[in-house]
Amino acid sequence: MAIIGAIWGLWHTPLILMGHNYPNHPNAIGVAMFTAFAVLAGFFLGWLRIRSDSVFTPALCHGAINAYAGLGLIIAYSPDELLTIPLGLPALPAWAILALLACLDLRRSLKN
Repeated sequence: MAIIGAIWGLWHTPLILMGHNYPNHPNAIGVAMFTAFAVLAGFFLGWLRIRSDSVFTPALCHGAINAYAGLGLIIAYSPDELLTIPLGLPALPAWAILALLACLDLRRSLKN
């Protein structure tokens, strides 16, 4: 899942370099930040795919993340988008927790 998340993150490189997601960081920092987000979120989306046995569940979640991103910028406003949610530094621990829980759940289910 980490490889898929890294590919997903790097897939967005052209958009980030054009100023999307991190307009103050259309450079390697923005790309690295989004890639970190994508790797962590990828574990959760992968878990959704495996547990639901459907591609529609993670697709709906991906859409919800995209829809929430704008609201996150309002809720946690900062002049630097690296300090906002859901794609900034404050959100990474939450995504890491979701990734860890997803991995633990999958590991537990493989043992049974």
